[in-house]
Amino acid sequence: MNDRKKHLTDFLQFTTAHLGQVESQRLCRVVEGFVDDAENSFEALSDGIASDDGQQRGLWVLILVDWKAREEIAWQLNECLSAFGSSERWERDCESEFTDVPLSLFAVSEWLAKKGYALLHLETDSDYYCCFISKATDAAHIADLARAAELTLYDHASFHFR
Repeated sequence: MNDRKKHLTDFLQFTTAHLGQVESQRLCRVVEGFVDDAENSFEALSDGIASDDGQQRGLWVLILVDWKAREEIAWQLNECLSAFGSSERWERDCESEFTDVPLSLFAVSEWLAKKGYALLHLETDSDYYCCFISKATDAAHIADLARAAELTLYDHASFHFR
């Protein structure tokens, strides 16, 4: 296994551990299948996760939204919360309450922080956003894993101010 594939797998195993070993390993295998043809680690991750064999309803990992698709945030976030084992639900209407996706995600980040979670954002180098939930206490370790996997990760403050 090449270094990029190994580090991306390490990152994905840690960030999907809450899904259980079987689902975490399945997602890792799916993403590994995209590494060799991808330009970079993020492309392999997002293409794998968004593929037909990638994340499944009830076991959602990444929130992937177009730059103007505020209406997509709530249901994807709630899927991630369910997969994380949380009974909490995001009840706000991002489309009517916020003027754009970054402001919506910033509000989500603040809401999650009050509950001990972090919303971590991955650089997409495109016109869509990608983020995921972690325990706030795991954010520093996830940042280290992301760097090793050649992923650019933003926490709440750096996402807001970039």
